[in-house]
Amino acid sequence: MSPTQVTIGAGGGQVTVTIDTSAGCAWTVASGADWIAPSVPSGAGSGPVPLVVAANQAATARSGVVTVAGTAVTVIQASGTTASLDLNADGIGDVLRYDPSSGMWAEEFGSLTGGFRRVSGLWEPGWTIRAASLDRDGFTDAFLYNRLTGEYAKAVNDGAGSFRIVRGIGDPGWMLHVGDLDADGLSDLVLYDPFTGRAATARLSTSGFTYVPAVWPAGRTVHLADFNGDGRDDVFLYDPSSGQSFRLISDGRGGFYFEGTTVPTTSPPPPGAARVVLANATIDHGDFDGDGRDDVLLYQPLSGIWFVALTRTTGVLLSHGSWEPGWRPYVGDLSGDGRADVLIYEFGTGRWALAIGDGTGGFTTILGQSRAGWTVALVDFNTDGRDDVLAYDGITGDWQQVITSTTGFSAVTDGRWEPGLTVLVR
Repeated sequence: MSPTQVTIGAGGGQVTVTIDTSAGCAWTVASGADWIAPSVPSGAGSGPVPLVVAANQAATARSGVVTVAGTAVTVIQASGTTASLDLNADGIGDVLRYDPSSGMWAEEFGSLTGGFRRVSGLWEPGWTIRAASLDRDGFTDAFLYNRLTGEYAKAVNDGAGSFRIVRGIGDPGWMLHVGDLDADGLSDLVLYDPFTGRAATARLSTSGFTYVPAVWPAGRTVHLADFNGDGRDDVFLYDPSSGQSFRLISDGRGGFYFEGTTVPTTSPPPPGAARVVLANATIDHGDFDGDGRDDVLLYQPLSGIWFVALTRTTGVLLSHGSWEPGWRPYVGDLSGDGRADVLIYEFGTGRWALAIGDGTGGFTTILGQSRAGWTVALVDFNTDGRDDVLAYDGITGDWQQVITSTTGFSAVTDGRWEPGLTVLVR
């Protein structure tokens, strides 16, 4: 039987395993998961066995076992949505906040009626903190890294208000990015030093990390997205000064190849691998056309010009337009239709706009006015499939929880935390 473990993206589809046996030898197929269906329930002799996998609409990855000719085959499927941080696996978006100056952390458990229930504790100060999945139990965990010393800690969440800390030591100086490079439901690391171009991946397994070094061009920014819908995070490598970008597709083993080719990134880029669209842009990503593949939003704050690069099997399809200069875009699903939208906010004035995606790379815009000075994040607080807004003022500590509706924003809950916090919602 080969292979005995397969991965597939959130959109589902067909995976195939192969039986190698003597002619006439009978076999059967039995699925232990209702979302995996064998195309044939039985057969004889050697040959392929197609398995049809349904789309995963949940915000967590899943795995199931199919028994083929007496051998267990594990199917691992990526999560179906960009998951809101969920600290207690109740389906309601939560917030993890951390004070890098004092080390104080707090879990803010969301409620369908608005507001939060808090559990807090103390870590060391000075960590860079990222949300992670470290054990596939559905409780969002955290990965902590000290860029000055190279120390790291895996903070494994028990879902009840405490974390088990597993410490280690690595290299200092990395910019830390967390994603899933092999679609196994465990978070992996993409590490990059923009000053030297030194890079590495660290894939997490139950036995630790598998480290793969690399060298990329210096001076880039790194963004993780799934460009081919296989459930594995890929890399968008962007040069702000020139606008040049590369899409690096994960091979599932910690390495990458240039999109549209079989050329590994350990080799020079082939002709056509680099694209130049817009320099000095902010980069965000989401599935703007609902095809199961991430697209890229580039917005130039100086001019207000934006481009959406829709992912296609043979390249990208560009759409473009302009908003006002000086805005900050935040990508999420604000309409609940499974396609990415954009909340645009102007920090200095408090003006905002909901840019609802039309599925082709364009937007319909709803304008409004709020308070200036917010840091904004998108998270689904009421499980209606629409991202809501968490606004936090790092100077005063004020926060607002704003619920989205079909016409814009509706209910608002507010309160106050400590100022100067790192606030995670994804």
